[in-house]
Amino acid sequence: MELKKSALAGPALERLIAASGMSGEEIAEKLNISPQHGSNIKNSRRNMQADIARESLNCFDNPAYSMDILYEFSGGYTSPVLRGKNIEDHRLAFWVNAKQEIAEGLEKLEVTSLAKPPSEMTALEMDGVIAMIDELIESKVHIDNFLMRVQVEYEVSIKDRLKSLKPRWKAKGWLQ
Repeated sequence: MELKKSALAGPALERLIAASGMSGEEIAEKLNISPQHGSNIKNSRRNMQADIARESLNCFDNPAYSMDILYEFSGGYTSPVLRGKNIEDHRLAFWVNAKQEIAEGLEKLEVTSLAKPPSEMTALEMDGVIAMIDELIESKVHIDNFLMRVQVEYEVSIKDRLKSLKPRWKAKGWLQ
């Protein structure tokens, strides 16, 4: 996967402005861009460049904004923020959805056999693997959205938590 050099970030920037209470000019100043350029990005007349996106992720610890930017620049490889009409924007609703999706993902893990090499699987067995992957992706998306909501409500930075867990993961040999 290659990250995009630029991406449409207007809606994400608009939501960041609304959530932070900052003006477009204040955000442009923090990102070291002209207010005009910030306005063009916000109004989707210009794409946001990767270096500006990187700087914005360093400046603003807003989980929804971070998820939006990462989703756009990764070409959809990361979890999107769930904002659909059937998503209730409350931590307990996200908690219930995450639990349900995790249970469905675990159920698929239990019934899917990965004993055979992919080259020896039947089409039906491969369909089972794809269904398992889909359930695990849905679990991941709901977990990411639940963590986003928890960060907002409880003011616990997921970015800071990840940094604090890194030494533990290195000690366990999970990271180098």
